[in-house]
Amino acid sequence: MSRPSPGVVRRRTSSSRPLRHRLLALGVAGLVVVAPVALAAPASAHDSLTGSTPSAGATLTAAPERVKLTFTDEVKKIGLTVLVKDPSGASVTDGEPTIDGTAVLQPVAALTVPGEYTVAYRVVSSDGHPINGRFTFTLDVPSPSPSATPSETATPAASSATPTPVSASPSASESVVAASPAASTSDAGGGSTWLLVGAGLIVALVVTGVVLARRRSA
Repeated sequence: MSRPSPGVVRRRTSSSRPLRHRLLALGVAGLVVVAPVALAAPASAHDSLTGSTPSAGATLTAAPERVKLTFTDEVKKIGLTVLVKDPSGASVTDGEPTIDGTAVLQPVAALTVPGEYTVAYRVVSSDGHPINGRFTFTLDVPSPSPSATPSETATPAASSATPTPVSASPSASESVVAASPAASTSDAGGGSTWLLVGAGLIVALVVTGVVLARRRSA
């Protein structure tokens, strides 16, 4: 009986390896290729907002002087925008935002109106990708008292003013001047009356004399 040569035995042994050994080898090779990519993925992730002051949804009893946004990494200055609006929708942003490490600081004007404020932001991530978002906070302070209008301030002064006596009643000199024309008119009327009476008497005497003279001559 002939025996197989050694070369034939080795080829049969290699071809009879279990299939699981081959699959295990392929898995190890794939892990070597994928592992560096998986480890590098978190490093290239976009930055995100990790917190803010005031925090989202907070209710404040004192007005803040600025809004602070904190990110996972330092964002870029280019394209940095932060906008704060009051309950009426008017902007209360005061000046340009600044970067302090991983934080963005945005000054705001004096906040006096109670209600819900909105903070909207747009930044460029450290990897160059733009990100944006928004949140709100509530200011719980007393409403400002309305200031007096010019008409309201002028009314008490006008009502408290007392009338001037000079404009209310004429002075003594005005009374004398007003009475003088009446007196002169009365005197003038009386003189005219006496002149008429005298003239009438003279005319009557002349007529009587003429009549008597004619009778004597007849």
